[in-house]
Amino acid sequence: MKIYTRKGDDGTTCDLRGRRVKKNSPAIIACGEIDELSATIGLARPIARQCGSQHLHDTLLELQRKLIEMAAAVSDPAWAVHLNPQKDIDTIEKLIDEYTNQNGPMKSFMIPGDNELSARLNMARTLCRRVERSLVTLADNEDMPQLLLAWFNRLGDLLFEMARGA
Repeated sequence: MKIYTRKGDDGTTCDLRGRRVKKNSPAIIACGEIDELSATIGLARPIARQCGSQHLHDTLLELQRKLIEMAAAVSDPAWAVHLNPQKDIDTIEKLIDEYTNQNGPMKSFMIPGDNELSARLNMARTLCRRVERSLVTLADNEDMPQLLLAWFNRLGDLLFEMARGA
């Protein structure tokens, strides 16, 4: 099977529902940004392992897996029945609390770049906030599970605390 089909040469792509949609549609933009976020998290994983944090590495891998599911729900809202976003939100909140307790109180603004892992996690955080903005736009125009917005909001908070800890 060839990787190229030439079907997208006209500026369209196929969503999970099998519909041809413009590549600049809000859902396709959001899915692309979720993919970019996952790739950026992937850049942080090997550094986490090199720094001796297998727990962080494994958590980031699980987040990447969850991002695939979230992108599927953005592409096809009917796919959201396979998700349990409230459970996923609860899981992220527990992780945020864990990292916040380890980090202690914030005493100043964080400037990204103290080390490679922190910089990569901060980049992921900013991309997560971009995904959130895209999802708000999508929700204004199309059907989208609202709990996805909450999940990405918590994910941004988690990435912030992870970066702070790094």
